[in-house]
Amino acid sequence: MRAVAAYDPRLAVQKVGPQLHHAEAALRLGAAEALSAVSLEEAAQALLSRMSAPEFVDETRAARAVFFEALGRQHTQVGLRFLHEKLQSPPRAAAQRARGVEEQLLAVRGLAEEASLRTLRVLEHAAHPDEGHPAVVVSACRAAASHVRELLARAAERR
Repeated sequence: MRAVAAYDPRLAVQKVGPQLHHAEAALRLGAAEALSAVSLEEAAQALLSRMSAPEFVDETRAARAVFFEALGRQHTQVGLRFLHEKLQSPPRAAAQRARGVEEQLLAVRGLAEEASLRTLRVLEHAAHPDEGHPAVVVSACRAAASHVRELLARAAERR
């Protein structure tokens, strides 16, 4: 699947995208990994289509993390917008609060995978205590921002 993504990104979206909805978890995760290398809005939309399906909440946390991280690695506008929204607006209902914090933490992982100046700004902003995020989310944002800063510094040194 990765070979198709590297050879022809648009073809990868057409051929690999449907595998995101396959009954076998291994195929879904392989498809998500392959599409993580495709920086097209269509590829991000394919991932988001799976992530918005009702059965996505039944995936394991590790499987959902693969999708959030893949979305971050794509470096797309739609992916950044989705991850930013997940980080900024957790569910308000008490029954959904735990799931909301988990999604915020997954969004942090996705943003860290993008590792860009724009995600660094988002993470630093969310890490500010006045934003009202739970302590675990603030800590995750601080750690992710530090990680992104380090990656950006290393990239700048190589130039």
